[in-house]
Amino acid sequence: MIDNITHLMRSQAVVDAYNGYGSCPLTTSLSTVMLAEFSYGGKVTPSFPLLDPRANRWIWWVGKIMGFPWMYWSLMLKGYRFDIPSLESYAKRFMDKE
Repeated sequence: MIDNITHLMRSQAVVDAYNGYGSCPLTTSLSTVMLAEFSYGGKVTPSFPLLDPRANRWIWWVGKIMGFPWMYWSLMLKGYRFDIPSLESYAKRFMDKE
């Protein structure tokens, strides 16, 4: 979105390239969260390749309480860009084990 706003300000063409990525930190206990990350079509697209996206984790709870709100208010709303890749291939490693 930031790129398209910048393009509009410079009278350049906008780019239609959103993959539908969404991230939902779902609270599963008083101290754990499951970070559900997905794209269009319900594809599981986690951002962290070494962590099983199906697991409840304390670290996601810390992210939900402190990290994600800080990223939103301090970075995203101010227009700072940060890209963390979220790839379906990260999840396949864990899904193939079953």
